This record gives sequence, C-alpha cells and structure tokens, in this order.
Amino acid sequence: MKDSGETLTAEKQLEFAATYALSCDLSPPQFRQLPSMFIAGIQDRYNMETRTAIGQQWQKFVPLADSIPNSIPENSYGVCWNTAADCSFDYMTGVQVSRLESLPESMTSLAIEARQYAVFEVTGHVSTIPKTLESIWKRWVPNSGLKIATSAPCFELYTPEFDPMTGMGGMEIWVPLEPMS
Repeated sequence: MKDSGETLTAEKQLEFAATYALSCDLSPPQFRQLPSMFIAGIQDRYNMETRTAIGQQWQKFVPLADSIPNSIPENSYGVCWNTAADCSFDYMTGVQVSRLESLPESMTSLAIEARQYAVFEVTGHVSTIPKTLESIWKRWVPNSGLKIATSAPCFELYTPEFDPMTGMGGMEIWVPLEPMS
C-alpha cells in the first residue's frame, strides 16, 4: 500500500485497516500480540451448511470445561483452523491449558503460536457472530491492506463478562496477521 507515492509504515497500515473497518460495519480492531498458548477441548469439522451445529458443540463442551486438567479457565475459545478450499474447517470449543498432560481421550488440543492479531469486539448478541465473521472475511480482509496468516487459527474469545444466559458481553474475534515488512 502506498501513500502519496511512498510506502506506508506498518503503523499507518494498521491505522488505515482500523479506520476501514468502520466502512464494513465493524468496530475498529485493536492490534494485539498474542503469546503462544495451548487450547484443549472438543473438536469437530464443519462446512458452511453444517456450521449452525456449532451451538450444539458448545452445549456439549460447557459441562466438561471445569474438568479439563491444567486449565486456565478465565476465558473460553472457539477456534477455527484447517480451512479447506470447499470452506470446510475444524472448530474447537475449549479453554487455555498450561500443559497438555492428562487430557481425557474425548478431548483434543491445539498449540497456537505467538503472533499479532486484529481483535474485533462483538457488541451484539452471540447470534451476530456469523454476520460479523462474514463482514470481516468478505469485506474487511480483502481491502484492509493487511496480510492474513492463513496457516494460523482464527478464534472467538469469550471473557468472564460473557453471559451465556443472555448471549451478551465479553466477545472478541481474533484474526491472525502475517508480520509486516
């Protein structure tokens, strides 16, 4: 991306991408560095037709969350990765764990490497996440001027402020970025 014939600095590229989000009906993202971490939980594979069953996966996971060994239960994660050309993807409902030892056989784990992410706050009901994801991937990503790390997972983060009874509060979508040159 160029500004008056000059290459934009990384800071200016991030500023443009944040401002551009407004035209995509998104809150401007924050740009955060995520340390490496492990997520453990339940994994399944979905496509665009079957993704409506993700809510059922959450219902299955929530009662098991407190029994995950070595868990850091502050936040819950909905992690999406391994996306194929047909738009199918792996999805894990999980929590962060300090170690991968002693996981129940019904659970799987994923290592997430340290990197920078664009973090979008979800201010509406949890049911608005698919629409928010569509705005991010179809409108913001292609025009943001940033390179997305397609080999890294994207995830939903549910903080302690998320209220599962109302489906409101404490939700973020984290989109992985490639290092800027």
